[in-house]
Amino acid sequence: MTKLVLLVLFRILCFVQPIFTDESIITSNGKILFYENSPATFICKTSSAIWTIYSIKITECNCPGKCGDIFFDPTRITAYCNGSSPVLHFNEMKLVDNYKHLKCFQQSSLSFKLLVGRRRDDFYPEEPFALVNNSYTFVCERKFGQDVVLYEDNKMIATVNSDNSTDNFDKENFAINVDQRNIKLIMKKVGLKDDGKIFGCYTYMNGLSLLNLTVNLQPIFTDESIITSNGKILFYENSPATFICKNSNAIWTIHSIKITECNCPGKCGDIFFDPTRITAYCNGSSPVLHFNEMILVDNYKPLKCFQQSSSTFKLLVGRRRDDFYPEEPFALVNNNYTFVCERKFGQDVVLYEANKMIATIDSDNSTDNMDKENFAINVGQRNIQLIMKKVGLKDDGKIFGCYTYMNGLSLLNLTVNHAPEIKIFYEETKTEIRCSANANPANITYAWVQRWGNIEKRRINGKKIVFQNLTYQDAGEWTCQASNGIPTTKGKKYSEKSVKVKVYIIEGSDESGDPTWLIVGLTIAALVIVIAAGIFCFKYHSYSMKKRAENEKRNSSLHKSGDETAKTVYDIIGIPEGGAAKNDIPKTRRKDDDQHIYDNPGIQSRKNEDGEPIYLEMK
Repeated sequence: MTKLVLLVLFRILCFVQPIFTDESIITSNGKILFYENSPATFICKTSSAIWTIYSIKITECNCPGKCGDIFFDPTRITAYCNGSSPVLHFNEMKLVDNYKHLKCFQQSSLSFKLLVGRRRDDFYPEEPFALVNNSYTFVCERKFGQDVVLYEDNKMIATVNSDNSTDNFDKENFAINVDQRNIKLIMKKVGLKDDGKIFGCYTYMNGLSLLNLTVNLQPIFTDESIITSNGKILFYENSPATFICKNSNAIWTIHSIKITECNCPGKCGDIFFDPTRITAYCNGSSPVLHFNEMILVDNYKPLKCFQQSSSTFKLLVGRRRDDFYPEEPFALVNNNYTFVCERKFGQDVVLYEANKMIATIDSDNSTDNMDKENFAINVGQRNIQLIMKKVGLKDDGKIFGCYTYMNGLSLLNLTVNHAPEIKIFYEETKTEIRCSANANPANITYAWVQRWGNIEKRRINGKKIVFQNLTYQDAGEWTCQASNGIPTTKGKKYSEKSVKVKVYIIEGSDESGDPTWLIVGLTIAALVIVIAAGIFCFKYHSYSMKKRAENEKRNSSLHKSGDETAKTVYDIIGIPEGGAAKNDIPKTRRKDDDQHIYDNPGIQSRKNEDGEPIYLEMK
């Protein structure tokens, strides 16, 4: 019975609670994991706070205003008001802080659990760096099957219990392989956003072990036998660099000095050259040589992974110097951009871009290996101007280099500024439209403009519009305007992208002022008028045809009767039936008419209001 009680007590003491934050405290960097000796800042969500650790009062804050004296380790902890927010700042975290309870309300039942750790051998990655879109594995050692908690940056990934069951497991992004001695945490798909993240493994016996994830791009720059993990040939002083041999077996050498020998898959031998700075390992069947940091003495050293190879990879290591600078602090998309490289005594100059050589300028000012498609060069005895012909977004962040024998390799990064590139998000089932943009710099202002044709109807500031009660007034073209102070390639002060909003009136809905029914009514009335006019024309035409037929029938009967009194028009007015000469027709002129109107005998004539003659019946 005693053993059972002790076992239960041991189980309770060793179990790690998954709750590590409460509703009242946030951290300034959004993370819950802190390295030993690193700073940490905590912010209380209310304006007044009594900060406590393990119910020991640290200080009291009333913001906006100030915080009182620190009553607990004032050499390491400070408190101040950031506007209306009480802030508690640790100059450095200590391992003794791990899992202490932090509160900003004395009466609160919840607390923030401090998670402080260090790098330890019991938590390590299987490979020193991850590649984008690949999986990646961390190994956490545990003894005696104890409980393990795994963390990522700002959240808990999983709790692995002594019976190997898991709780609170993030199965979407991770997988776990469990045994009694090791737990393997597998990231399913690594992205660039994961670079630098802190991962943690906590056990009761070992405490919290932490490590940072390093993510490299897939190799793209190739020599005959060596590729680099970041696709570049230029490296800043004190930055890391990784080289991969394209053969499974390698003897790495620098300046013909053997570093190590690798047989992959398997392992690499001991490092015979600067082992504190260089490591070697097998990444599958690829021998890898990794420099923890490059130094200036590495510059232009030849690196080989085959002793018998005649080709070498030349290490290019430099730093920022005043002798290589841009004419403008940043470049604009589709514009030219100029770098200036100073040289003394007309010495040779070599110019580089990210992963290639642009040109070599000799002492006689001639150029070799010139990339004339993308660059132009102005050469002088004291300066070389390197002109990029057309800057693109892809050039942002590229490293450019200028090498002279006297100055060494000078490097700088290109900054490309561009106007916002807009994307519009909306769902037909939701009554909102949202605008988002990518720009450099990222200080973007947004506005929505509603237009009916060329008329600007409304302007609303902000990224998002939510239509509360849709009416026909909301229909039309909505244009998102985004600006960061950088003109577009067409010279406009803001970027634009439009979306058309259609409003459908549902039958039975009450739309005051809706012109839909007026339009429908007018359309129906117009149709009725057209139909009525068609019927009238049809009936009039039928009536005219009928009268004409009756007249023709009557005239025909008169001719057939042989009546001598039946005379033609020509008989009545005295004109021969065969016609008469123009001069034979008797004429009289009406003096009172505005026009020349000739009256024939037996015909009376008068004018209507428009001045046109109206002919009456014959007498």
